[in-house]
Amino acid sequence: MKEFYPCVATSPAAFVRQLAASYLPHGYRLYVCGHVPDRLAGCPWELDQRMIEKYEINLSKATRSKRRREGVASVRYIRYGRFWMLLSTHGRHRFFDEHRKVRNVGRTPVSFHGYEIRVVEERPRVRIERLEYRRLNGLLLGVCTRPRYRGVEEMAAVIRRAVNFDPYREVIAQYVRLMRQVNRRRRSQGVANVPLEMVKLRRPRLHGPRLIRSV
Repeated sequence: MKEFYPCVATSPAAFVRQLAASYLPHGYRLYVCGHVPDRLAGCPWELDQRMIEKYEINLSKATRSKRRREGVASVRYIRYGRFWMLLSTHGRHRFFDEHRKVRNVGRTPVSFHGYEIRVVEERPRVRIERLEYRRLNGLLLGVCTRPRYRGVEEMAAVIRRAVNFDPYREVIAQYVRLMRQVNRRRRSQGVANVPLEMVKLRRPRLHGPRLIRSV
């Protein structure tokens, strides 16, 4: 095994991006997830190393390709905070012997920090999770006509703080629906609309510190 393997996400957004952009497009659709046990809460890297060694995760690209041709699955591991995931391709592997309740992201989406990650027609899709969307909808509709937030600038600031998600295609569509509902409620009370361009979703940071750290 190589000495270092990048598996620790530096933020929830980095965790989601690693799944949606790196793992799911390359066939890692089968997964199990869990939390770092209390006894390892102060040293989660011990669990990381155990997972990497146990499931032979830190292999070269050439070795993984050779094993796939022989029908052996490849496994990936990622963690953010105390939440971890093991993801696998199809094939033979001890991963399937030791985990009986393996889920397929195409049938059971991953819910993580308000995001929902799934695969539709062989493509990864990311959106705001249903319960989180309802919470945001209730929050914004509940305050959008209050005297304190009747001003356009004041309401725009509330929306920018509340909708803190990377702008994936489906997230943008949900965001537009939220804005339409907010402005419909404001118009019904004779309050000015909040222009969409005032509260654009934040763009993902493409430069700077690494999104996934090594252990």
